[in-house]
Amino acid sequence: IVLAYNADYDRGVITADCHRHGIRRTRLADLSHWADVMVPRSDHAHSRRWLRNGGGHRALGDVEQTRQHLLRMTAP
Repeated sequence: IVLAYNADYDRGVITADCHRHGIRRTRLADLSHWADVMVPRSDHAHSRRWLRNGGGHRALGDVEQTRQHLLRMTAP
């Protein structure tokens, strides 16, 4: 399962890139292989709106920040 912050967006980008490069059959296009962190994080924070990730819209920063969200949400 791919965990992503705003998974619909990331899945769309990856699917488009695969299509552009001639990769037709990929499990990454399947919705069941993705899970979104954004909505559960907003729920965890009792927010009615989606909260920004805060990773600077850079791949590494977004991954590191998403990891921090997951750690906070699963802390005892």
